Amino acid sequence: MQKNAFLALTAAILAVSVVFVGLPAMVFGPGQADFTSSFPNILEVYLTPAALVTAVFVIPAVILPARIGKVWACLVAVLAIYFWAHGTFQIHDFGIIDGRGWTARVPGKAALIDVVVSLLVAFIVFKFAARSPIILGVFMLVFAAPIAWQAAPLMHGYRQVSNETALNELGAFSKKKNVLVVLMDTMQSDIFEEVISKNTGLAEEFDGFTFYPDTAGSAPTTYLSIPVIHSGRTYDPKTPLAPYFRDAVENGSFMAKLGDSGYSGILVNQILDACPRTVHCVPSRSVLAGSKSSVVAEAAKLLDLAIFRIAPLGAKDAVYNNGEWIAQKHTSDDRFVHLAVEGNALLTETAGAVSDTAAKPSLKFIHLFTTHPPYVVDDKCEYLGEEQQINRTSDENQAACSVANFAKMLKAMKAKGVYDNTVIALISDHGNYLMKSNRVDEDGWQSLIGSANPTLVVKPAGAHGALQKSNVQAQIGDLGATICGMTDDCTAEFGSSVLTVKDGRTRVFNDYRWDNSFWTAETIATLKTYQITGPLFASSSWESTVSLKTGELVQFNNRDATKYMFGGWAVPEQWGTWTIEKAASLGFGIEPSAENGAVEVTLRGFVAPAIPNRAVNIYVNGALVAEQVFTLARSKETIQLPIPRSVDHVRIKFEVVDTRSPADLGLSRDDRAIGIGLERLRIVPAKFTQ
Repeated sequence: MQKNAFLALTAAILAVSVVFVGLPAMVFGPGQADFTSSFPNILEVYLTPAALVTAVFVIPAVILPARIGKVWACLVAVLAIYFWAHGTFQIHDFGIIDGRGWTARVPGKAALIDVVVSLLVAFIVFKFAARSPIILGVFMLVFAAPIAWQAAPLMHGYRQVSNETALNELGAFSKKKNVLVVLMDTMQSDIFEEVISKNTGLAEEFDGFTFYPDTAGSAPTTYLSIPVIHSGRTYDPKTPLAPYFRDAVENGSFMAKLGDSGYSGILVNQILDACPRTVHCVPSRSVLAGSKSSVVAEAAKLLDLAIFRIAPLGAKDAVYNNGEWIAQKHTSDDRFVHLAVEGNALLTETAGAVSDTAAKPSLKFIHLFTTHPPYVVDDKCEYLGEEQQINRTSDENQAACSVANFAKMLKAMKAKGVYDNTVIALISDHGNYLMKSNRVDEDGWQSLIGSANPTLVVKPAGAHGALQKSNVQAQIGDLGATICGMTDDCTAEFGSSVLTVKDGRTRVFNDYRWDNSFWTAETIATLKTYQITGPLFASSSWESTVSLKTGELVQFNNRDATKYMFGGWAVPEQWGTWTIEKAASLGFGIEPSAENGAVEVTLRGFVAPAIPNRAVNIYVNGALVAEQVFTLARSKETIQLPIPRSVDHVRIKFEVVDTRSPADLGLSRDDRAIGIGLERLRIVPAKFTQ
C-alpha cells in the first residue's frame, strides 16, 4: 500500500510540475510581452486544478484494494512519464502560431508513429513501475525538480486582483478637451480606404477627419512600431532593443507629456508591459470583466499551450480547435472567444459607456487586435467559429466590422457632446502584405509596401466636414507631434505634425522577418533599413542602406540575406530562396571601385516535366540586361549582370515570364507562385566591356 501511494504521489508531483508549472513557464518566460499578469498570479489560478489532479492520482492508489491500487499507481506513473516526455521532447515542428496560415494538422503517418512509439514506451514504463515502484518514484522526483525550477526566475510581481472593471474610466470624457487614439493592429491603409469607399454611411460618421494614405510605417510588426508611435523616435539598429522600447514608451510618449500637462490617461493593451508614466494601463479584458478575469484568461491560454504540447500528434488539432482551444473556450464568456471578438466588444461597450463626467482633460489610447489575423469575423461582425483564409476579402470583412464599431464610439461621443472638443486619431501600427498590385508602380513591391503602409486618420478638435484625403507624405511617428500641435499642450521631440509636413522629407522603414526571439534579443541581426525619399507607392522612392564590397559573397540560404531583398521573395531555405511573385527585387549600395564590375548571381529555375522551360527577364537599375531560360537539362546557371557606370546603388529585378505553383502542376500542396531560386551573389570584376 505504501509503495502504491508513493508511486502515485510522485507521479502526481511530476504531472503537476509539467502541466501547471514547467510548460507554462517555458511559454511565459520568452513571451512575457504577450501577458499582462504576473506568473505568480497565474500559478494561483492553477492551485485548484493542480490539487484535483493530485487527488485523482493519489486517492485511488490508497483506498482501492492493494492489487488494483498497484495497477492504478502504475497507470498514473505511465501518464506522468508521458506528460514529461512529450512536454520535454518535441518530435514535430509546428512553427510560430502567428495567425498566418498556421496549422496544427500533421501527416497521418507521423501521428501513427507517435502512437506506436508512445504505446511501446508506456508498456516499458508500466512494467518497470510494477517491479520497481520506489526507484521509478525517485526518478520522477528527479525529473520534476528541474522542470519546476524553470519557474524560479519568474516568481515576482504578484499583486492583488479584483473584478473591478475600468469601463467607466475608459468611457469618461471631459467637457473641456480630450484626446482619443484607437490603434487597429495590422490594418493596412488601403484596406481602410476600401472599407470606407464601400460604405457611404460609415464614411459620414468621420465628420472632420482627414485620411493620410501616403503614411509610412516604421516596421512590419508591432514591436518596433509601438515605440515610434509613442515617441516619434525611429529605432537605431546600434541601440539595444529593450532599453529603446521602454524609454520610448515610458518616458518619450506623447501620453506622458500630456499627463504632465494635467491630462488623465488610460492605455488599453500595453505591449511588453511598458506603460507611459502618469498613465493607467490595463488589458482590454480587465476593462470589460475586471483584472481577475484577465488573469484567468491568461492562465487558460498557458494551460492550453501546455496541453497542446503534451497531446499526441494526432490530437493536437483537436486541442487547437480552430483557435478556440479547450481551456480558453470553457473559461470565458462569448466576448472573449477570440481577440477580434473581444476588441469589438470593447468598442461597442465603451460606446455605451461614453459620458462627459471626467473631471480632468482625458487621454485614451486603445490598442485593438480586431483587424489582426487570424480572420474570424465577417463584415456583419458575426463570429464565424473558425479561421478564414488570409486574403483581402477576409481582411476587409474583419476591418469593416472593426471600423463600424469605432464609428459607434464616434456617434456616442457626438450624442454626449464631447466629439467637438476631442482630438481623435484612428491608426494602425503597420500593414499586412496584402496591397493590391495597382497601388504600386512596379510588380514585386506589393508585399513590402503593404507592410509599410499603416492607416492614419486624424480629426482636430472642432473640425467638421466630409472625410478628406491628403497627399501629405506622413509617417506613423508623426502621431505624437500631430496631437501635441492640435492640443497645444505638449512639445514633440521627434516627428512632425501632419498639418505642417512638407514633401521631400526622408522617411525610414526598418524591415525584418519576425521571430519570437526578438522579444528578448539585444538587436535584430536581419534588420534592413530603407530610406523612402518620395511617394511611398513609387519603388524609385525606396533605397536600401546596406552595401556590398567587391568580392563579398552573399548566400541566400539564411535570414541574414533578407536584408538585401526588397519584395517578391519566399523565406530562405537550406539551399537558397525562391521568388514567389511575378517579380522579385534586390537592392544594395556599392563602393566606387565596383562600378566597372558585375554582379555575379547563381540562379536555379523551377522546372519539372509539366513545365520544362522557365524564362526570366533580369533588369539592373531599370534596364533589361539578361533574358535567361532554364530547362530540365540546365536548371541552374551562374551569370554576370553589368553594373551601370556612375551609380552608388544597384537594384536588380527578376521578372518571371510564367509563374506557376507546385499545386497548379499537381506536384504538391504548395500554392506559392514559384519562379526562380537565388542561391548566391557577389560583385566581381566584369568579364566583358561595358
